[in-house]
Amino acid sequence: MSTVNILLVTLIPLGAAIVGGIIAAWRSPGKRMLSLIQHFASGVVFAGVAGEVIPDIEQRSTIAALLGFIIGVPLIIGVKKFSERLESRTNKQAGLALVTAIDLAVDGLPVGIGFIVGGKTGLILTIALSLELLSLSLAVAGGMTKSTRLKRILIASGLGGLFWVSANIGAFTFGHFSSGVQTATLAIGAVVFMYLAAEELLGEAHEVEETSVSTAVFFSGFVLLLMIEMLV
Repeated sequence: MSTVNILLVTLIPLGAAIVGGIIAAWRSPGKRMLSLIQHFASGVVFAGVAGEVIPDIEQRSTIAALLGFIIGVPLIIGVKKFSERLESRTNKQAGLALVTAIDLAVDGLPVGIGFIVGGKTGLILTIALSLELLSLSLAVAGGMTKSTRLKRILIASGLGGLFWVSANIGAFTFGHFSSGVQTATLAIGAVVFMYLAAEELLGEAHEVEETSVSTAVFFSGFVLLLMIEMLV
């Protein structure tokens, strides 16, 4: 994919973040609706990892992939601990925004690398992470009840912009690295995405009582992205 196309495609998650901020600024979704959105987004992220990232890693260096997984687990645990400490030192709303910013800065790199390694990995991950950004911007902007509408939209846009910058750094910086480094980084990304879907999105979604509808929404997101992967 050309440089211009990568720059343009990665604007999709940025647009999703802005849309989420605008929606939350005027009418924040209720906990039940937000839970359903998070279920759907987590299903999409799981499908992206299972259908694109893992198969792409399997075709590359086993040692580099193993190294990436070994690095990824303590890395995400460290980020989690740091985020929890950060939240404890700030108010809840500011803490959530800062933690989300850290997550997105990490998430963007493997998405960008996905465009460089070839195939449709970058595109599929962009679609998956667009739904993640929509969900996160709704949660962050929706929780800022004491802030002005403009501030909510600007913060949501800033989160989307951070992801856009991170994704393009991954594409245009890591593209010059060796295949082994790219593979290891994709493996780290797989760990990050699985943590995101299992712990962050579903963890928050389960704060609302689980229902059969929630389960159906999760699998609808999973199946939808798999169908897109088959058609693209």
